[in-house]
Amino acid sequence: MQAIGIRQLRERGGELEDFAKSGETLLLTKNGKPLYISIPYDDITASEGTRIALALRLFEIGALSRGSAAKAAGIKLDEFLRLAGSEGIFAIDYEIGELAEELNGI
Repeated sequence: MQAIGIRQLRERGGELEDFAKSGETLLLTKNGKPLYISIPYDDITASEGTRIALALRLFEIGALSRGSAAKAAGIKLDEFLRLAGSEGIFAIDYEIGELAEELNGI
């Protein structure tokens, strides 16, 4: 997630469209403190609403856990995980070799 200060907004305002087109979530800050989060309007936002779209984005970038993201979205965890999967967002993210180690332990 990119962060931009409200004072920089005048100078970098043109970048907002670039952030949105690339699917980037943007954190706007004032005096170094979070002010608001901007998410691009896309298919998931249109079909599921802003609350769920934001929860998915924050989960995708690792800012929220699965459980916290489901709670933020206002839906059950299994429903959130199905939705994340349908959007190509992996619910479990193993490091290289970590899955093999875990499977060997079974």
